[in-house]
Amino acid sequence: MLYCSTLDISSNFILAMKKTQNKLELTWIGKEDEPLAIEPRLLLDAPEYSFGEVEAGTLTNGKSWPGNMLIHGDNLLALRALEQDFAGQIKCIYIDPPYNTGNAFEHYDDGVEHSIWLNLMYYRLISLHKLLSNDGVLCMHLDDGEVHYAKVICDEIFGRDNFISTIACKSSTPSGLKTAHKDKTIIKTKDFILVYRKSENLKINMPLLVMGSVIIILIPPKKLEHGTDSRVQQNLKNKKNATARKYVQ
Repeated sequence: MLYCSTLDISSNFILAMKKTQNKLELTWIGKEDEPLAIEPRLLLDAPEYSFGEVEAGTLTNGKSWPGNMLIHGDNLLALRALEQDFAGQIKCIYIDPPYNTGNAFEHYDDGVEHSIWLNLMYYRLISLHKLLSNDGVLCMHLDDGEVHYAKVICDEIFGRDNFISTIACKSSTPSGLKTAHKDKTIIKTKDFILVYRKSENLKINMPLLVMGSVIIILIPPKKLEHGTDSRVQQNLKNKKNATARKYVQ
């Protein structure tokens, strides 16, 4: 004989749940831990690595704008240092964080434990949110390994209403080693870019989205030591009227 029963959820119970759980969020081991205290750092000018006649100016908050910057150092320390003068001043931020694929590359580890990756991204996204202006936009490039978790984190920090879109971009072709197990899996050929705004003040003008914006390039120290810095400088030199000032911590 089969017995069925129903659970009567009263309105008082629902109200009590809303008081204790008033938001939807992703949790992981370490999220509620007290964050490490980071003392404000100074960015030191390194003129020997700079090139071009850097165009300086004044920010809307009245502080001086030193021109384009290449920053060598830990990216979280660099972001915290930038907060002192650039909080609420950046219009466009594009980040390409580790995808956490489980691979160990020559210059950085792309296979940290999942909760560690979430913690690393969480505090950096909070800092990036502070740096964005009210009409600013964040673009975050990932593959499908962590992009869905990253979206939930961004929903918490930026607000779900400030999610604009997910852009799919071709990253490879279905050839070579990718086809070795084509009968057991779907071959990945695309990455994804999550796009978030700071507020409703953002106005999107696609042809001009990347023009006239402040661009921050954060390069891991080990990559810098192995030639990435020179390639970035060369790419900037190839841009019309591009200049950059190099900073180190």
